[in-house]
Amino acid sequence: FFLSAQGFALSVTTKRPVYIAGESFETTVTAKDPEGKPVKQKLTLLLLKQTVAAGRVGETEVEKHDLTTDDKGSARHTFKP
Repeated sequence: FFLSAQGFALSVTTKRPVYIAGESFETTVTAKDPEGKPVKQKLTLLLLKQTVAAGRVGETEVEKHDLTTDDKGSARHTFKP
């Protein structure tokens, strides 16, 4: 008997760990069910900018995109900030 507290897990990857400010970059989102199998899922992908104001760290939304993963549980999007 397997009981899951979540319906799916997400991971987001890019080709490189660092990009220059203003440079476009591609992200790959992968969705898997609790058994690790790919799942088709509607998602909202956000690009956030980390900010510091008065010594407090926060986030500001830069871009927002609706995506749907394919039957292989994968979706790609290129951000062009």
